[in-house]
Amino acid sequence: MEISLLMILMIVGLGLFVTVDAQGPAGLCVPAVRVRKNTVYRGSSKSLLRVPCPVTYCEEIPTVRWFRIKDTDKSIPVSETDQVTVTQEWSTADEKEIISYLSFKSLSVQDDGLYRCVAAGSNSTSESHNINVSVSEVMFVPVTASPTVSVSKATVARMPYIIICSGVFSLVTIVMLIIFLSLHGRTCE
Repeated sequence: MEISLLMILMIVGLGLFVTVDAQGPAGLCVPAVRVRKNTVYRGSSKSLLRVPCPVTYCEEIPTVRWFRIKDTDKSIPVSETDQVTVTQEWSTADEKEIISYLSFKSLSVQDDGLYRCVAAGSNSTSESHNINVSVSEVMFVPVTASPTVSVSKATVARMPYIIICSGVFSLVTIVMLIIFLSLHGRTCE
């Protein structure tokens, strides 16, 4: 019994004096791209779309590049143009995180497809899951002479509550007015 107690004390003492670095040496710390699997961004033709790629890092700020996936195994680097830009910002949520954005100023059907972002440090790289950019055609509805009023389903669903609240408010106001007038009328007499 004394031996097991002595062993426990030695293990606890050893644990207090030995520090463990979970990430290992600084050279083994790798950037991590945080894009969820099956991510889809939808936009309509001629609209603006901004696709984020959050990347956490240790010490060295990684370089983030964007690729378009053609077929199943062919990655083509995204080139910046007047319509497509790549920007990078510091995250407000975490001090060791940057967010790279692939921005489409005016989406076209040709932008529809799969994309990936890749973060590269000096010793390693981290690649995102596929990001699906889905572009739909814009359908123009002819303008008529009389404008139509659009009411959402949420507004229609809240209508009974609005009517009930209005009725209760009106009833309370009338009762308070009657009480005020009856009390005021008695003091004037």
